[in-house]
Amino acid sequence: EVDTSVDETERAVGQRRRFSREYKRQMAEETLTSGASVSVVARRHDVNANQLFRWRKEYREGLLEDAGDLIPIQVNKPAPSVPTAVPETVGGASGSGMDIVLRSGDRVIIRGSADVAVLRTVLEVLGR
Repeated sequence: EVDTSVDETERAVGQRRRFSREYKRQMAEETLTSGASVSVVARRHDVNANQLFRWRKEYREGLLEDAGDLIPIQVNKPAPSVPTAVPETVGGASGSGMDIVLRSGDRVIIRGSADVAVLRTVLEVLGR
């Protein structure tokens, strides 16, 4: 059961109601139960259905989590790995080659033979 109590006496006429993150999360979760209708849930709690749809979207995106639920993280770019023994060329026969797909979605396509030193330099520049 969702706690829908909002202290109307502290709200001046014309001011917007303020809902806690917990309240928004509870309302969004209620709409995600099997057979639940956003419109019905909104009417039952005297909330605009469009607002409740927004809270559902925020819930799905993880925006209604309490700050205490989050763990701070730091992402560091990994150092490029360099093979210990590499051939002087990559590829060989005219039909051989490689496709490299970068995180950005860009592609580096190498057909035939490629000098390893040149390839390494190209990948280091693209990885920046």
